[in-house]
Amino acid sequence: MFAFALKNGIKRDELRQCLLDSAKLTVMIFTVIWGVLIFVRFLGFSGMPEEISRWVTELALPPLAILTARAIGERIEAARAEPRTALLASATWATAATLVLCAGLLYRLQPLLVATPPAILATSVIGIAAGGAALAIVALRRAWAALPLAAAAAAVTLLLGLQFSVLAPGRPDAVERMAASVAAHRTAGQPLGSLHAFTRNLIFYTGLRQLDLEDVPGAARFLAQDGPVLVVLLERDLAAVSSALPTPPRVLARVRHLNTATLRLRSVLDPDPDKELETVVLATNR
Repeated sequence: MFAFALKNGIKRDELRQCLLDSAKLTVMIFTVIWGVLIFVRFLGFSGMPEEISRWVTELALPPLAILTARAIGERIEAARAEPRTALLASATWATAATLVLCAGLLYRLQPLLVATPPAILATSVIGIAAGGAALAIVALRRAWAALPLAAAAAAVTLLLGLQFSVLAPGRPDAVERMAASVAAHRTAGQPLGSLHAFTRNLIFYTGLRQLDLEDVPGAARFLAQDGPVLVVLLERDLAAVSSALPTPPRVLARVRHLNTATLRLRSVLDPDPDKELETVVLATNR
């Protein structure tokens, strides 16, 4: 090959440079191969792949959350490689608008949040709206590197805002107040019943054996006993129960609250306290 190159007019200096370049390329290739072999041996001896996989599988996160985080990371890397990522920008704008809409709906729900302190409600609304504004700024400036932090902060703000303003407002909540009323009015050995109100969680706060009444006739028979009894029921059921008794039961306490299990979209769009809030009463037959 050298003779062929010299015969075709290649100069000695050019041939020398070609040989040097070939030697450099060969050394570089073998250096990369040796480095890969050493790195593979290091991973095998250290057990790092197994530890990383164990750490991921033991995270207190559902698989969907891990896949979602991976998808977000891939979209961000794609956005860095290709700045004009219309899908990512559209999704970010849509998320920002959704957060601002949630803040507006939460503020509109204020008449029903009778147990939420105004300061907590205002902080929740402002925080959720700020999370939407942060995502809007990220989309506007196309600062995709800041998207994971902004999205995580907005999600945390949304969850905390809904938790402390709607799902778990100020303490004591309605069931705790009713449990305190039961403790204040109940005498030793007095039976306690519940009709369509705090059926599952009242027992955890009173620590008392509780009879779950299935319907209005059952509640009327319970109150018609000779001995004194207590019953927890909705105020709208009180009239029907009273009509089935010779003497109407006496109301000892009232608790008005928002039952989040019955919340619907119409409750948010038209928050009427008279329709959406429930009044639970504690009544006795004596």
